[in-house]
Amino acid sequence: MTPSIFARQPLALRKAAIVLIVALIMMWFDSKNPEWFSPVRNTSHAAMQPIYELSLLPSYAKHWASGSLQSKEALRRENMQLKSQLIHAQAKLQQQDYILAQNARLQGILSTTKPEQFELNLAQVIGTDTNLLRQIVVLNKGAQAGVQVGQTVIDEDGILGQIINVYPNTSRLLLITDEQQSVAVTVKRTGQRAIVTGQGIPTSLSLNYVFKTSDVRVGDELVSSGLGGRIPAGYRVGRIAHVKDTQADNFRSIEVTPAANFIDNAYVLVLQDKLIDKSNVGFDSNGG
Repeated sequence: MTPSIFARQPLALRKAAIVLIVALIMMWFDSKNPEWFSPVRNTSHAAMQPIYELSLLPSYAKHWASGSLQSKEALRRENMQLKSQLIHAQAKLQQQDYILAQNARLQGILSTTKPEQFELNLAQVIGTDTNLLRQIVVLNKGAQAGVQVGQTVIDEDGILGQIINVYPNTSRLLLITDEQQSVAVTVKRTGQRAIVTGQGIPTSLSLNYVFKTSDVRVGDELVSSGLGGRIPAGYRVGRIAHVKDTQADNFRSIEVTPAANFIDNAYVLVLQDKLIDKSNVGFDSNGG
């Protein structure tokens, strides 16, 4: 008898062929009667669901990582943008505060009582002297604006100093805080006269030649007396801050706080005599 085709094939191949034939038969029956295999089909789909989800995990992980990185980058950029906007806003606010302060300062200067014999020439401080030991600043007004040597300069609070050099468009102002500068003053409360001298620093003056028996107190206001004709009378110079009696002589050691602002004096007023003919003003020996 002739052996069958299945008898000549390996066992595994015969099993595979049998499974394939059974599958084809079941597919044919399923196509003819789908309702017969519906429970089996549902069960197989449910059983395969975890496998489907596991197969999608790498894709989910990739999308999550990409989204997370994009989200962090977006947040970082937004944070940088907000910081930049905050810095710009703070810079603008500082500038506005500076402008408001300058406007208030100008209004205070321009509201200074205008004496009958003087014109008030508004000038701006544009620099300081190259010699750091001298209390000298440079103004942006010179001979062409009627500035002359010896003219007094004030701010809204008191006397700043005197013009010592004049050039066509600039001038040099020697502050009363300079060690070589002095001002004749009067104690406003008592009328006593004395001399205020600079100490080389912008925050302190000294009141000289006041006897121990003199009636001076902390808080007394000092105004220019006009003695000597260099500086006009009636302008604030400072206020007594400290009084100390020394044993070396009969005079008191008195410290004075300046009335004018010597630290941030951006704008000043030059007192110019109304009788001066500005068209005939010349330069000093140091000018051009």
